[in-house]
Amino acid sequence: MLDGNNNNYISSDKKTVLTVRYQANRNLSKMQVSFHWWAETYTSLHKHDHYEFFIITTGHIQHTLNGNTEILAENTLHLIQPDDVHQFSQLEGCKSTHINISATCERFEMLCSALGISVSQLLNGNCPLRFELSRNEMDFFMHRAQQLNLQMRDDDTDCSLFQLTVCEMLIHAISILYKRHPMRIDDNPKWLSTLLKQLHSPDMMSCTAEEVYRMSGYSPPVVIKKFKQYTGQTIQSYLVKLKIDWAIILLQTTDKTVLEISEELGYSSLSHFCKLFRAQTGKTPGKFRISDNKRSFDEE
Repeated sequence: MLDGNNNNYISSDKKTVLTVRYQANRNLSKMQVSFHWWAETYTSLHKHDHYEFFIITTGHIQHTLNGNTEILAENTLHLIQPDDVHQFSQLEGCKSTHINISATCERFEMLCSALGISVSQLLNGNCPLRFELSRNEMDFFMHRAQQLNLQMRDDDTDCSLFQLTVCEMLIHAISILYKRHPMRIDDNPKWLSTLLKQLHSPDMMSCTAEEVYRMSGYSPPVVIKKFKQYTGQTIQSYLVKLKIDWAIILLQTTDKTVLEISEELGYSSLSHFCKLFRAQTGKTPGKFRISDNKRSFDEE
């Protein structure tokens, strides 16, 4: 219920819940997105009128969400929805830090729409909206966080660069959440949910359709039919999209050659890999890396 100032609420256990409004955040109010680091001992119990991703960058932390308390580990990505009530508390003897990436409801919906999905599709199901990020995924976010650190220290930085970098992080976080969320379809077979989670592991970068059949425990015709029914994609197109996503991360975060990346993803033909990459991104891997490095240099 409301307390006297119309900004805070009283939870069912009589604790005051602060309401964090996006207008109070200069960046959210001005650009509809925001970014910051958090390394304090605890936060008050609070809720937002906007969306917020947080990523644990070091240590473990106690997190209470809508009355449920858990210990979250390093590399955890978590989405907090508007009106979720949550709180962070440092564990005794354990220092932790995390980054927060926020967006107003309007901007969040626009970013989802740009990816061809709706917010309801992203949030459908009863699973917690959190995942453990791979090393390459963490490298992406840490690299962008470092760029933002430099931008925020430079008083002459163009706000558009800050906004672009935060939106890039938000899009990547939304993509990860959407692709790895196992309960978007409530009647999704358990074996398929397990299979999809396995396919997103870095260990499965070079996965083939034959390996998908073997991992599923079902015959190819059954897997082909159910995969198309529940994901809307063929196994081959799904794997290609996954591999190109990994290729983009490897191009952005490592010095591996295009040939080395192609081989790591299971492509014996470099020309075939480059053709698939161009079909997905509009650029060859080499040109993609050059343009990404140029943009990073310009931003820094």
